[in-house]
Amino acid sequence: MLPNWMSSYLNDDQFKEIESLITTIETKTDGEVLPVIAKQSQNYKPYSLLMALISLAILMPAFAYLNQLTVISNLAFWILSISVLLISLLIFPQIMNTACFVSFLSQLTNNKDIIRQKAYLEFYANNIGKTQFKTGVLIYISLLEKQIVVLADKAINERVGPEQWAHTVTAITKGIQEKNLFQGLQNGLKECGQILEKEFPHTSIQANQLPDRLIILKEY
Repeated sequence: MLPNWMSSYLNDDQFKEIESLITTIETKTDGEVLPVIAKQSQNYKPYSLLMALISLAILMPAFAYLNQLTVISNLAFWILSISVLLISLLIFPQIMNTACFVSFLSQLTNNKDIIRQKAYLEFYANNIGKTQFKTGVLIYISLLEKQIVVLADKAINERVGPEQWAHTVTAITKGIQEKNLFQGLQNGLKECGQILEKEFPHTSIQANQLPDRLIILKEY
């Protein structure tokens, strides 16, 4: 069962098709692929409180000035100030979780570093580094940030350079940008599968050690 927020990106049938594609890819290679999707990689809710306080700090001097001119009463001054704070606390959390805001914030912070750290956490949490022949690959997808991180284990890194994952990253990113994550995932996984099939063709030596799954992380 997909979480509610995921319904705007994938439906249940598409989810099953992606998992089936992972299984198909792994019949042709000893590499093992695990895609992980996060709605976002950073909690932006604290920024909403900051923005609310900034709004209040900007407007309170204006209210105070009107109060001094007796345009508004002391009671009205406090009602207006509290109203601004409450409305800001309601509005800004919605703004903070929009792609436009996340994109803007990415320019101001070390957003990519945070996303890469999250990818490493998922790499180890899902035991990708524990396959017998070190042939696991994580594809970490952070939707709101539109960032993709591919992390491969030791054996793959010895043969496949980071630049070779560019087509996988580009395909998935394009899918997110065009609001067609399903197509992006299909294309990206196929690109990944072609690399693994070429460098690590399927043998009977290595059993399937990672689940053929598409993992959807809980949202903040």
